[in-house]
Amino acid sequence: MLKSLLFFVFSTTLLIFVSASFKKEQPQLSSKPTLVEKAPLTVTYLETEPAEEIVSIDKNLYNNFTNIVLKDEIQETIFEPAEVECLAQNIYHEARNDMIAGQFAVADVVLNRVEDKRYPNSICDVVHQGPVYESWKTKNTPDPNDAIFFPVKHKCQFSWYCDGIDDDIKESLAYEQAKIIATIMVSTKMFRGLTEGSTHYHAHYVNPKWAKTKYPIGTIGLHKFYKWL
Repeated sequence: MLKSLLFFVFSTTLLIFVSASFKKEQPQLSSKPTLVEKAPLTVTYLETEPAEEIVSIDKNLYNNFTNIVLKDEIQETIFEPAEVECLAQNIYHEARNDMIAGQFAVADVVLNRVEDKRYPNSICDVVHQGPVYESWKTKNTPDPNDAIFFPVKHKCQFSWYCDGIDDDIKESLAYEQAKIIATIMVSTKMFRGLTEGSTHYHAHYVNPKWAKTKYPIGTIGLHKFYKWL
């Protein structure tokens, strides 16, 4: 009986926390997004997985999320649900096999870029940044508003977005975890600054030329992190 009760409480609690929605407000002092402090979130965002998958989500991550809500630390965010979805997709594709800290670090880099004037000022634009070309189907049409653009292969800031490989989500549990991490990152300041302002990173097994032009911060999980000199 006690075991059943605890499982019910566990599943119900996670349902609340992984279903947060986001309300966008215009920043007052800057065109760059900043987090608004101490405002409650509406609980409607993420869908839950079946119980057997819920209990498999990283326990430390779940406990941290529990503590955030119990301590009333969730804040209102100017980022819309679509922006949080872009952040979750980037976490999933860039770091789903990484440790939890590594996934938070990848998310931190994206948000650092959003706040940096050298990059776009929205999460989706940062994640999708790179040169594009127009589809041949719309290039010669008279209406310029019907143009369809595609990213140039292997030229994106985040390689998964234009590597020519299918971007469908195939590991649902890993994606649910990525959405929890994205939710925490945009609605609390708990792990912001983890990478000390890094705007770049790369996997250990590569040695990109740009790394020589950036200041190394350190290693978290499967990636090395850098910021502008």
